Amino acid sequence: MSNNTVHQLRKEGYKVSVNHRRRYFDTINKRWVYLTGYEYSLLNNQYLNGPSAVGGYTYISVTDPNGNESTAESRCSNKENFCKKAGVKIALERLDAVWTEAIKLM
Repeated sequence: MSNNTVHQLRKEGYKVSVNHRRRYFDTINKRWVYLTGYEYSLLNNQYLNGPSAVGGYTYISVTDPNGNESTAESRCSNKENFCKKAGVKIALERLDAVWTEAIKLM
């Protein structure tokens, strides 16, 4: 599974779900919230500032052809620019590390 991309995994028969969440500032509750672009579009946007250029996270779920699911997450610190591509790469590397360790234990 080493060095896989989302495209390669899907081509091999894996179901891959990628979810990116950005930081938005809620002006009513005076706190940061993490939303997908779709969730943001459904809300009444007048109370949210954003999205912030920094912070956020990427969540990946991979289901193999046998139905076994693995998940991983990568977070951007509040000092780093949010980058979807980097988030996916880091999350896939974490999944690869888990899969490699699981194979060693078999």
